[in-house]
Amino acid sequence: MPPRTPSAQLVPVTPPKVYAKWWRQVVRDCHCTPAVPFERLSWFSVKGHSFPCIKDDCVGAFVWNDSAGVPPTILLAKWATGDPRIVRHEMLHAVLGGDLTHRNPLWRFYDVKLGP
Repeated sequence: MPPRTPSAQLVPVTPPKVYAKWWRQVVRDCHCTPAVPFERLSWFSVKGHSFPCIKDDCVGAFVWNDSAGVPPTILLAKWATGDPRIVRHEMLHAVLGGDLTHRNPLWRFYDVKLGP
């Protein structure tokens, strides 16, 4: 989990069926083999509007560290679990196996700007 997110705020989520549809769309746009299969992802909702993560507060995050025993996991602020822009953004991280710096050209379609 992100280093600053208290585990008490995490609620396991069963991904709704629409997530599988969104996943297939992200994989199709990527024209690549996903770094992790959809079925292997763990999903959590995080209580509150946002949660602390690596740089600042986040509404979504993808974490994965096999060597530390952290399975591929997508975290979403509770309100964001139904927002396709945010869910697909985190899915692209999973498909690409990370890409925290958003260097892949696909980010121009999947980057999310929140706020004013």
